Amino acid sequence: MSSQNSNVGKLKTLSGALDIMVRTKHAFQLIRKELVEELGQPKSEEPTPVADAAPGLNREEVLKLLSIFESRLAFLLLQSIKLLSPAKKKTNNNVEEDVALKTNKHIYSQLLRATANKNTSLPERIDVLVHLLDQLAQGSSVQ
Repeated sequence: MSSQNSNVGKLKTLSGALDIMVRTKHAFQLIRKELVEELGQPKSEEPTPVADAAPGLNREEVLKLLSIFESRLAFLLLQSIKLLSPAKKKTNNNVEEDVALKTNKHIYSQLLRATANKNTSLPERIDVLVHLLDQLAQGSSVQ
């Protein structure tokens, strides 16, 4: 019984952490918007990858932020999947947990595919992440 309470507590904590990550969607949308604006402006004297100049975004920092965020999201999703999987096999047929498990597995799979593709541009990576956060907000809001 204590392991059930422990798993319930862990699931609530993971659900809260995932919810916080979902709330960052707007920040990523703003970053993407600024990146697209920077890419749209012709730079005659400097190549596009150099963004250390003026008030624009530092692309290297955005890339680091995105990589860290993706890895943390993958970790939280995997832990959630691990905790929900045994719960599915027990006598409790909790429909909400089944939906959350399917949603998290699907999002985790898409996230792994997206991070494995090294040819994706930075705005495209942010688009994928925002899309995954949307799916997460819709599908696993109840855990």
